[in-house]
Amino acid sequence: MHQRGTQINDASTLFLSFCRTRLNFFSDFHLYSEGGEIAVDRVLRYESLDSDLAQVLDDFGLGDVSLGDKRLNSGIRKSKQFDVFYGENWDGEAVDLVADLFRREIDAFGYQLPTAEEPGAVGQSAS
Repeated sequence: MHQRGTQINDASTLFLSFCRTRLNFFSDFHLYSEGGEIAVDRVLRYESLDSDLAQVLDDFGLGDVSLGDKRLNSGIRKSKQFDVFYGENWDGEAVDLVADLFRREIDAFGYQLPTAEEPGAVGQSAS
């Protein structure tokens, strides 16, 4: 497994190894769903956490609370450079493992996986 601060020489192989051995840890869909359907009133998303949290607090009348610059792991993901992990192979085993594990989240929240033709398709679709 990669250690912060060390050089990555073969990102594709490293990411594939991670997907094969540790990826399952990151799926938490079962915590907020029942029978494959979302069973909570709201899911806050990391990519819009400030505004999502502000809306929840406002709904409960808790006023102006901000996360400010306090974001867990925010310094790790400076940009969405998926080619660093996937490499040139957008149709490889690692991409398939990610897509399979997170299929419920991808479908429920309207995300699109990047492809060789549309590497910028990461994130929510325009709909």
